[in-house]
Amino acid sequence: MPKILLVEDDEISSLVLSSILEDGGYEVRKAADFAAAIASGTSEPPQLLITDWKLDGIHTGKDVAEALSQSNPSLKVIFISGRERDDIVAETQNLNVVAVISKPCDFDEVLAVSQKHAPT
Repeated sequence: MPKILLVEDDEISSLVLSSILEDGGYEVRKAADFAAAIASGTSEPPQLLITDWKLDGIHTGKDVAEALSQSNPSLKVIFISGRERDDIVAETQNLNVVAVISKPCDFDEVLAVSQKHAPT
């Protein structure tokens, strides 16, 4: 079963996304902030990281992706953000970004993109 690390600080979004992904056949671990994401992502490396861009006011999803990609260079990343997609793509060229999904996000789109890049 493919492993996804979902980093989302909004509890309701996290619950809905994780439920949809689990129903889609994924093992989902959740983290609400940078420290929890790093701890989870290093103890059991995921195949796919789905992360909100803006996290705790100090760190971003980019920080999480960069830290986890150091030990897992093949890590695929999906960002969820209200920022311009092109800005995120330009800032993350060193990462394996497979999608940037705009907020408010379509949960079915998140599942479809996940299935494309981490097939069940």
